[in-house]
Amino acid sequence: MSIAFSALSRPTILQIVPTLNIGGAERTTVDMTRAIVAAGGRAIVVSSGGRLVDEVVAAGGEHFDMAVKSKNPVIMALNVEHLTRLITREKVDIVHARSRAPAWSALAAARRTARPFVTTYHSKVHENPRLKVFYNSVMARGDAVIANSVYTASRIARIHKPDAARIYTVPRGIDTDHFNPAAVGAARIANLRDAWQVSNDGAMNFVLPARLTRWKGQALAIEAAYILRQSRNDLAPFRVFLVGDAQGRHAYLHELEAMIGKAGLRDCVFLTGPCNDMPAAYALADVVLSPSIEAEPFGRTAVEAQAMQRPVIASDSGGQRETVLTPDSVGMGHDTGFAVEANNARALADAMGAMINLGADERAAMGARGRANVLARFSLPTMTAATLAIYARLLAPAPVLVISVTPSVSAVLRLERVRATHPAARIVLLTKAGAQSGLTRQADEVWPEGLARGPGRFLALARRISWMSFGDVYDFDGTPATRFLRLCVWPKPQWHPLEP
Repeated sequence: MSIAFSALSRPTILQIVPTLNIGGAERTTVDMTRAIVAAGGRAIVVSSGGRLVDEVVAAGGEHFDMAVKSKNPVIMALNVEHLTRLITREKVDIVHARSRAPAWSALAAARRTARPFVTTYHSKVHENPRLKVFYNSVMARGDAVIANSVYTASRIARIHKPDAARIYTVPRGIDTDHFNPAAVGAARIANLRDAWQVSNDGAMNFVLPARLTRWKGQALAIEAAYILRQSRNDLAPFRVFLVGDAQGRHAYLHELEAMIGKAGLRDCVFLTGPCNDMPAAYALADVVLSPSIEAEPFGRTAVEAQAMQRPVIASDSGGQRETVLTPDSVGMGHDTGFAVEANNARALADAMGAMINLGADERAAMGARGRANVLARFSLPTMTAATLAIYARLLAPAPVLVISVTPSVSAVLRLERVRATHPAARIVLLTKAGAQSGLTRQADEVWPEGLARGPGRFLALARRISWMSFGDVYDFDGTPATRFLRLCVWPKPQWHPLEP
């Protein structure tokens, strides 16, 4: 699917992230900048700067520097004013926030300027403490709320309870040209082999790429390597490479070094530090590990590894359940990796041993299936097309709500006139179950619950109408209940009370 914006109405999309350094949200910002420009739109990125600014500009985007990484309430309040002016001056059509602190400022500015507000929930969806849940709730306040996995979408729905119609699941896409084994030459692999001092002795290479933080499972991998070495003397030799930056977590780094030494694994487990050539790191691996002890919202490592035709051992939790095809989910001969119980070193060791026993040919076949899986489901074009489609829907004429709960012989004719007045708009009909078919056929979407009884359900209906951002509401009933509903809806659409 491809999306192209009209040259006559070239939309301006503003994305906002705290910084433009290396990370999933930041990389997706660059990818979407390129896609927006390719579709004929104008891409603006607001951030506090970083290494990827040049890539934004090279992709055809425009960068505006602003202190949006700050969580200082005063600075966040000032950012509301700065963003409001920028949105107005640059004629921004959609505001898309990708992180919480800037999202609060962006939400206020978008509401001030009556622009559609989009969020993408890249991080974990916490359910406690309550103050953090409230702080994170800004990511569920968009006119469109994009989740990077079904797992994340389900947690957003359960914890923040936005209107279900506003939640879109768009899995993270990766650059399958960049993560392509055919594009990684022998020289790149040789350079990394020299840097990591990897001898070409036929030993099995397990690679765990992740920043050094406890929940990513580096300590678990060391424990699994110890179990495997102690319990399986019959196995071929293997090595484990923990690839990632400590990012200031020096205590954890020293803890890992001590674990390796105490377990007698200095000849088997290696801390490489950060790597600037991840495709080469995957190419050097025989198997890639992603043993996160907490649920990954998506799990980019497992997808990148599959794109590089490498089998994966991942925790059986969170978004990784959706990205790795396991024998239990698709059957032997169709799988792309193994899933193991989270935070279970014995299970991880058993899976590593099973991978060694598979042999090179079966691992290669598993890797080939992995790349096919990524090309079909997690490519950049798939992700960008889905996101552009959401933009296009928000740029379409504002939807129209028609309230017709009380039976009326003239309702069908009235709805036909509404359709003629708003030929390009999406018509939503609020009615009750069993409404006459001639009425429901005229609508694009039907809400059959009628006017909900009870204050809680009534206010939930008002909130749902508010979040849909209807441009016009036609009240065919004109009852006290619908007049009170009008008072509860904000922001206020154009309300057309029509007496029955």
